Amino acid sequence: MFKVVEFSETREVELVPAIWVENGQCCWPKSLRGMALYQAIKNKMAPNLDWDRWDVRTLFSTENYEEGRSRRSPVRGRSVWAKTTKA
Repeated sequence: MFKVVEFSETREVELVPAIWVENGQCCWPKSLRGMALYQAIKNKMAPNLDWDRWDVRTLFSTENYEEGRSRRSPVRGRSVWAKTTKA
């Protein structure tokens, strides 16, 4: 399962694996960028304990990656693909 989430602090919208989201927070990998981040999301990589946690609001949930990407696009203000540290 995937979720389209909005990061509370930055208002950025992204598609993430549901396993990254728990209790209104999303785990986000510190070191993954570009294709490595894309693959981690698409393959539902399990989050590591050292990943940052961000407050999020879930906008949409789906079982299908492609549907999630299409649902993200209309609401996407900015992407967080390059996010590596908290501000």
